[in-house]
Amino acid sequence: MSNFPQDVYARNLLSHRGYPLWTPEPNIELPESYQREGLKIGDVGVVVPENGSFDVFFNTTLPREHPLHAPDGVPDNFTQVKLRREDYRIVPDADSAGRVISSSSVECTVGCVDPFELDGKSCRCDFSLFRNEGAMLILPEGAEHHRLAKNLMLLDVVIRNAVNWYRFAREQLYRDISNDALYLVTGFHKAQSWSLA
Repeated sequence: MSNFPQDVYARNLLSHRGYPLWTPEPNIELPESYQREGLKIGDVGVVVPENGSFDVFFNTTLPREHPLHAPDGVPDNFTQVKLRREDYRIVPDADSAGRVISSSSVECTVGCVDPFELDGKSCRCDFSLFRNEGAMLILPEGAEHHRLAKNLMLLDVVIRNAVNWYRFAREQLYRDISNDALYLVTGFHKAQSWSLA
């Protein structure tokens, strides 16, 4: 079991909210539009062990010609999954301003004069750790949640294409990944600012 910060963080916050990224910022090698928007539903890639970021290989919902796919292409038999607006949900205030998400081993007390005026001076978070390790995420401005409402839409795509996706990662991208390393993004939380430990 690794004790690198990104692994401790992920291990302690992994839950029904998805995979907690230690470094949620997009890779600067991605097209500029992708850097601005960050993760998208349909992204396929891996969590980078060295820094806890997500490395996007391709996106199942974007056309073959999209700039994201330009450097390395897409897997054999790639077929775009066309999503409509009603196929996904966005909850703008899924996490309210000042929300603290922590592992059960962390007790956190947040004190704010006005929780909607988080200027770094009016709020304080005191925390205590009750085990050898723990993790926490503070969302000063809250976060929105995006998720695929019809999550079975992509299940069939995964079943039909998983072998091709792994072959693409290994033979075209030259990635040495295990059989359980690929992720397909079906939802995510996005925040304008955050602090984590």
